[in-house]
Amino acid sequence: MDTPSKRSSYPLKPESGNITVGLEELVARLFGEIDKSLDGKPALIHRDDAVHYVECVLEIMPLLGAKLDLANIEPIRTQVFSDRLPHGAIMAGVIRTIQEATEPLTYVQIFRAVNLRYGIAELSPEVAARRLQTVRQSLHKLMHKGRVVCLGNCSFGNGSVLQRWARPDLLSETEG
Repeated sequence: MDTPSKRSSYPLKPESGNITVGLEELVARLFGEIDKSLDGKPALIHRDDAVHYVECVLEIMPLLGAKLDLANIEPIRTQVFSDRLPHGAIMAGVIRTIQEATEPLTYVQIFRAVNLRYGIAELSPEVAARRLQTVRQSLHKLMHKGRVVCLGNCSFGNGSVLQRWARPDLLSETEG
């Protein structure tokens, strides 16, 4: 049997602690990758590699004293997350955006600036909603620490676009 190409490292890990159950889940994820590639959708690993790994699992199952019924395994289509940011990146982006701002900004303006800072032009609606919520949470944390001030009704849960956020010294500069 040929070894898989070096096209990608293997990003699919079984969640289970039981090795046979974990291998069954692994095969389901590999089937999902094969299905995605047949449908022309982006896959985490190349189709040929996925087929090779399924064959490897089938060869090791007798060593474990287990049987694997391929007909009963439903493919699991693992999603490709290309918009992942490192932990703390959104908070850091919010802080930088507020520091560089010359006027108070809305949630949406800050959200857009953070995405542009990391080179992200488009997001799916679900990811955009989650990221906007993270921007809101970051601003409220910073407000409680005294690092930003909010103009308008700033109670949490009031996502009004009338809210404007700025660093405290920006407000004193504009007042003076």
